[in-house]
Amino acid sequence: DNKVLAFIELLFGVVFTIVLLRATFNINNIGDKRDYLKRFISLSLVSFIRLFLFALGPIILTTIILKVIDSMDLIKYDDIRQVYIFSLTIFMSIAYYVMLTNSFKRVNQRN
Repeated sequence: DNKVLAFIELLFGVVFTIVLLRATFNINNIGDKRDYLKRFISLSLVSFIRLFLFALGPIILTTIILKVIDSMDLIKYDDIRQVYIFSLTIFMSIAYYVMLTNSFKRVNQRN
């Protein structure tokens, strides 16, 4: 059911955000404990841009492949669209978490 999947996605987003904020805050506190908010915003922007650029090609390619499969009547894109978006959200969130926490670790090692 789409409502169940939407609820799971929302719940994952909330839990993920809390875990990400806590992890980056702890990494910052282990390091120099300076300017967490400024550091979070700037590193988040850089991580987001990198993730967007790295993921854009595979996302477009996967969408095209799913549309081609849909046109061949093997599966209907509308039937798997919600699962595809959910999977993409989970994957991108995990990749973002790894990239951002690694950026925080790198910045704190330099100082």
